[in-house]
Amino acid sequence: MSLLVKGVSGPLQQSAARVEAGVFELSPTYAATVSRGILAGTASRTSAAFQMGRNTTQDYGPVQMTDDKIVGTMTIREAAALWSDPRRQHLKRWAETFGVPLQDLHPGHVVTFQKDRGEETTSAQVDTEVAALLTLLKQIGLGGEIERRNRPLSETGELTPAEIRALPEPAQRYIESLKQEISDLESANDRMENRIRRTNWGRSR
Repeated sequence: MSLLVKGVSGPLQQSAARVEAGVFELSPTYAATVSRGILAGTASRTSAAFQMGRNTTQDYGPVQMTDDKIVGTMTIREAAALWSDPRRQHLKRWAETFGVPLQDLHPGHVVTFQKDRGEETTSAQVDTEVAALLTLLKQIGLGGEIERRNRPLSETGELTPAEIRALPEPAQRYIESLKQEISDLESANDRMENRIRRTNWGRSR
């Protein structure tokens, strides 16, 4: 499996290549940068079993007219049964996860869904399923706030837990070590900022 770091070349690309070769040394001068590059990379998008198509609403041609029987008081399961759009197939996990009326869905439901679904499949598939729900809500005049606040996983560039688990074990361990290094660097940065803040507070005006 080839680990590809999106948009990275030179020394950073060489660091990605070390994962394949089983050599995991990392220069401290750019550890955090390489870490984010690895986590944002596609990693060949894990495996062929995980390869999915694009997931935006633009991929499907003109939006179809929804069945006029679909209303906001229905659950996702009830609405999916009536929806004529072929994207209804992507609402299965939504229907299994949430039983609230469509009109009661909010951005928190999407965040929860992204986190839980990411344990099972790729970011591309999660984004496809979120896009399907947003299309349904839009057709009945709902979901404006959800759409404004939605941040597709593909935009963050981070691999889902399912994608990471599909990588070879050495690569998984390497990624975990990079995550820990990032966490340590962020903690050290926070401590430094707090120290500077306390120093400034102590200065006479």
